[in-house]
Amino acid sequence: MTLAAMERVYPLGHSPSELKRLNTQAAFCNPFTRMMFQSAGLAPGMSVLDVGSGAGDVAILAAQMVGPGCSVVGSDRSPSAIDAAARRCRDLQLSNVRFVEGDPAEMDFEAPFDAIVGRSVLMYYRDPAETLRKLASKLKPGGIIAFQEIDCGSARTVPRLALYDKHEELVSKTLTLAGTDLSMGSKLYAALGMAGFHAPSMRVDTPIVGAHDAEAPGACYVLAEVLRSIQPLMEKFGVITDSELQIDTFAPRLYDELQAGGGVMIWNSIISAWAHKETDGAAIQ
Repeated sequence: MTLAAMERVYPLGHSPSELKRLNTQAAFCNPFTRMMFQSAGLAPGMSVLDVGSGAGDVAILAAQMVGPGCSVVGSDRSPSAIDAAARRCRDLQLSNVRFVEGDPAEMDFEAPFDAIVGRSVLMYYRDPAETLRKLASKLKPGGIIAFQEIDCGSARTVPRLALYDKHEELVSKTLTLAGTDLSMGSKLYAALGMAGFHAPSMRVDTPIVGAHDAEAPGACYVLAEVLRSIQPLMEKFGVITDSELQIDTFAPRLYDELQAGGGVMIWNSIISAWAHKETDGAAIQ
């Protein structure tokens, strides 16, 4: 039985190492998320709901953009993620962010939001369009909805690296068995349309890391930690065992391959989509 047939869960879990990975990975994704927010019209004075906050990176970015006098609500189903994200905000002295535990699509809030956002979260929902429709009811007329999702299949290295190819094969196979939609990025347009948002705007971005870039060790670390986080699922589904993969040495081995090749590591594309709720509410039932 796959996890898709069971209660929906985040397949990578919320261990301290996974939350640290998400924080490190954010350095590669945040520039694209900021561009999406700017294009969508996120501005000072807005209230924001962040769906599936994880380590809190998107909520923190939104809080920095809307300003200290505004409210950002982050949400996650994991208590450990909520606690970690809240600690980060306290350390950063961001008093305009609070976190709630649960699925915001099923929660009630005191007032509708100016913007509802999320990154790499709809891919874990069984029915993203229905989730977006429910979220739309928590959005002000004219409010912004903006999501980013990965679109797998475009990741590659030039020159080709065997260890990177193995990583993509294992992650794709395991997460597919876990019920994750790895092509959610290319489905955002249709999902938003089914949720009542007309002709959303879109863009696509792709993180790329060169062999001699300062970010290269961090990129290899992120990829290795993805494997660590899904290791229980890989073993559960019989994909591979730790003794076969040697996760503890994966990052330095991948880095050595990248250095020897002298080329680039190209991650999967990140697709952004954003739209506004119609002011008369006609499109949202």
